[in-house]
Amino acid sequence: MKARRLPADDAGCGWWNVLPPSGPAAPLRRELRVATAVVGAGFTGLAAAHRLGELAPGDEVALIDAQRAGYGAAGRSSGFVVDLAGFIMALDPPDADRFIHLSRRAIALLRHAVVEHGIDCAWDDTGWLHVAATEPGLASLAGLRRWLDSRGEPYDDHGAEGLREIVGSGYYRKGIRLPGSVLVQPAALVRARISGSGRRVAWLSAQSVADRVPVRQ
Repeated sequence: MKARRLPADDAGCGWWNVLPPSGPAAPLRRELRVATAVVGAGFTGLAAAHRLGELAPGDEVALIDAQRAGYGAAGRSSGFVVDLAGFIMALDPPDADRFIHLSRRAIALLRHAVVEHGIDCAWDDTGWLHVAATEPGLASLAGLRRWLDSRGEPYDDHGAEGLREIVGSGYYRKGIRLPGSVLVQPAALVRARISGSGRRVAWLSAQSVADRVPVRQ
């Protein structure tokens, strides 16, 4: 079995390019027998591999990706880890409650991992700004404020001068800061989670490997 197509990400990812060069890859060149194989070293694959390592520490887990961890979609994200994403406002209240609870639990677990393992990913939990410069933007901001008030969620209001002090620009007229969101350097976070996978999680890259073979359970 061979991969028919590998990702074709360009080399213009700023998150990746500001990191020190990564070490050599561990290419998959042979048939490998493990308890579990996780394909894809993005946020979901990393979380699954780490959790499997916790639940069954005696079993080997292979985490396989077509390229270097952090170079793909996970390392090219905005870096925001949010608990009150805008689309949640359109959900029915019970569904919104569940989604927010899940998001906050995930942020707490990620924070614990960053602290426990000393991960240098520029963790910044000063919050997330929703800003407006136009009339439609102000109307949208007012709708967000009403929704937050209906839920009893905390937020900080900022006028033009307050926003100028925060963002260094006088373009925005009003803004709301949500305190529960976090900003991280996503490529650094993914790379650090790979290096801290532990001896029971084998990290393998399929990139630049001419002969690829399946991983069998």
